Amino acid sequence: MKKIIPYGVSFLLVSCATHPDDLLSQSVSTLNYKGYNCEELETEYIRLTNRKVELYQALKRNHSTDIVKGTIGTLLFVPVWLLLDGDGPESAEFSRVSGEAEAVYKRSTIQGCEIELRDLKPIIEKIDKKKKEDAQKSAYDVDNIDDI
Repeated sequence: MKKIIPYGVSFLLVSCATHPDDLLSQSVSTLNYKGYNCEELETEYIRLTNRKVELYQALKRNHSTDIVKGTIGTLLFVPVWLLLDGDGPESAEFSRVSGEAEAVYKRSTIQGCEIELRDLKPIIEKIDKKKKEDAQKSAYDVDNIDDI
């Protein structure tokens, strides 16, 4: 058993889905957006940022699930390791979309457009807070079903 745990921890670290904070952006040329005007750049930046938020949440969920599966596999039942998802196509898309968003923002700066830089953390925190409130509200509604 003592020999399995170090191997399990090693396997867990290697095969788990990568947390989105640890993924690097792909390098994308600003020349791809040379023909865009300021309005088009802003629209594209918002679209890319929204997609980036969706992917971030999916990747974070996959990472958390893999951690749980890996821990169970290490401590209780080794075949659970076969259920680890690892990095899927969402990871590559997240890196690509991140690079495109950076390129659009840089192009807007080059062209003198004033696009507000959107940081993912506050957006994701706001979404998570809303989900928790909705979950608490629905739990409250179920608890009070006898009152109807």
